This record gives sequence, C-alpha cells and structure tokens, in this order.
Amino acid sequence: MSRKVEITITAVITAAVVFIGTSIGYFALSRSGLLPGGKLDRAQAVIERNYVNQLDEEQRTQMEDAAISAMIASLGDPYSAYMDREVYSDYQEEQKDTYIGLGISVLFDAETEELTVVAPYDGSPAQQAGILPQDKIIEVDGIQTSLETYPDIIDYLRGDNAAEGEIVHVTVQREGEASPLVFEMARGEITMQTISTKMLAENIGYIKISEFRANTLEDFALGLEDVLSQGAQGLIVDLRNNPGGYAHVVLGITDFFVPKGELMAYSMKNDGSRQDYYAQQDAVDVPLVVLVNEGSASASELFAGSVQALGIGKLVGTKTYGKAVGQSSYDLHDGTNIYLTDSRYYTPNGNCIDGIGLTPDVLVEVDAEQKKNLLLLAPEEDTQLQRALVQLQEDMK
Repeated sequence: MSRKVEITITAVITAAVVFIGTSIGYFALSRSGLLPGGKLDRAQAVIERNYVNQLDEEQRTQMEDAAISAMIASLGDPYSAYMDREVYSDYQEEQKDTYIGLGISVLFDAETEELTVVAPYDGSPAQQAGILPQDKIIEVDGIQTSLETYPDIIDYLRGDNAAEGEIVHVTVQREGEASPLVFEMARGEITMQTISTKMLAENIGYIKISEFRANTLEDFALGLEDVLSQGAQGLIVDLRNNPGGYAHVVLGITDFFVPKGELMAYSMKNDGSRQDYYAQQDAVDVPLVVLVNEGSASASELFAGSVQALGIGKLVGTKTYGKAVGQSSYDLHDGTNIYLTDSRYYTPNGNCIDGIGLTPDVLVEVDAEQKKNLLLLAPEEDTQLQRALVQLQEDMK
C-alpha cells in the first residue's frame, strides 16, 4: 500500500465518535418502576396494586416497553427509537458484515414487477454460478417474482436463518436468450460489499460507496490504492443514494483527502461540549469530484460537506437529504435498547446542514426514469456521472 494511501485505523477510531458505541451505564428499569421515585414509578405502582387483574411478568414487560416507546415518541425525533428484545435482536443481525446467502445485489421495480440483478458480489455463490448484471430474476425455488412475493423473495435470497450449503435454484430471463436460464447455487458466507471501483477513462478513477459499514474503511483504502495504481490522476467518489452509516468510518475516509492536521468536522452535545475531528495523515493529492443526490444522507453529507467547505473537491448532482445528527445505541441490559439522537455535526466552517442539505457546486437534475434506474445505468447513460467527468477533466487541466 502506498504511503499516501496508508492509514492507521486505530488512530482514526480514537479521534472519532462512533454513531453506535456510547454507553450511559445501567438503566434501572425494574419491575418496581421505570424511574424510581418519579411519576412513572408511582403510576406503575397504582396499576399493579389496583388493576382488576393480577399482572404477570409478560404484562409488566409490555407495560414498560410501551412507556419507554411513548417517551421516545414524545421527542418527535424521526431518528430515535426504542428497540424491544425482538427488534434489537434483528437490528444486531443487520449490523453484521457477514451473513449466509447468495451474494446478489438487486433492484425491484414495483411498476413492472421486475427484479433486476445490479451485480453479484465478487466471489459469491451467485457470481460463481453465472448470474450476471441486468439478469431479471423471475423465480426462486418455485416462488415467482411479483409485487406480493417480492419481500419474501428478498428474505429468501438473503437467507435469513438459512444453513450454509443449502441449495437454491434461481431462474432468470437474460437479454438475448430465448428461454429462461436456471442457476443452481449453494448458500455461503457473504461479506457485505459497500465499495465498487473502476476506471472510467485512462486516468480517472471511480469509487462508489453504497453505505458506511464497519468494513467500508478498509475496503475503501484498498479500492483507492487500486485505482491509483492503475494511473488515476483524478477521482470521482459516488455517494448517490448512500444513506450514511458509522461516523468513525466516514471520518477515516475523509482523512484520505484532507491535509494532515486540518479540521475535518466537529460535533456538539446538548451540554455544549464539542468534539473536533482532525486529519491524521497526509492527503492524497488528486482532483476530486463527489456525486450526490437527495438520497445522500447523514455520513455521506459529513464527507461531502467537508470536501465542499475545505475546497478540496466539487459536488455534482442534486441537493442532499439534510441529516447532520448522530445517534448512539444505549444498552438497557435486558436485551432492549434505546437508539437516541445525541449529537449534532458541523462542517469545518461551522455549518450544520441538518434539515437543510448541501447544494452541489454543479447542479444536475435528472428525470424520474434515471432516478429509478440509477444503479442499472451504463456510464454513458448516466447524466450526472457524465457531467462529473467533464468537471473533473476541467479541474485536472
């Protein structure tokens, strides 16, 4: 790995705040009351002493769950939530970077009821079996694709609770083939892939980040080194429809482009305390364009906002979502959890774009058809990408 691309992940994590990871200690939410000595404690005591039926343990748990959910709902915050045991268990599963499945990224069109393969993951059972981008999945183990069956098919493809080695038959319609093709594949361990790279021209590298998961930082470092080793003298980072993710991960990626020692961003708590995030390594010195749209949110806006504020690259696309608040997961030590908005993020020049969004330097609107099929567009069909190429070529002169 080249010197400019080398990263000390430990240092970045030390300097950053993870969206999920703050601890507030033990919440004493026992049978005797949610908040001992408070109104809720007294209300619960009244109910337990006087309700016509004796409460069992399940009813007490449901009462506590309902009370905490109501407290969170009263905040009017769309990002905060109470997770009971079942929801929190599902949430923990979703955060894992590996799962037992087939490794297919798909896009469903509700109007045409078509389930299209965006791409099989590299090295996945789907790729090894012969599944290709643009294949239309019409049946999976006897379940035909439709608006009604789509959620079940997605769960089945992902393989929730499925066993490794289980055989699955996927039937696709491929352009140029008169009859459907049936592929047999065995489920295997799949690592989530959030980074894809390619060279768009002889000297322009392209890196798409679908979200900022735990393994994204390391994969980005490898992807960046790959395009630089192929002669990239300019770079496009595509954050369109990236909903965000971990703060420490996006700050680690931002660190590749911000000169060492410069402020990348900062966050504020409700007590006024401030956490500054400084670049820890030498910057990669290449012209940069960042693609954004209304689906670029949260951590995506943290990266794009730093790039724009520091003048180290141009934003191309449409206005971003507008989320600049962070959440932490607070364990209640009984299998339940509070996911709470507890920080506000600012660009290095002091702007908080929460509820506002980022306006790109080059505004490029696209029609509804391109928005819907963004993941399926060839580079020459992608209006925003083509404009980003023009901008980058101008910046490289």
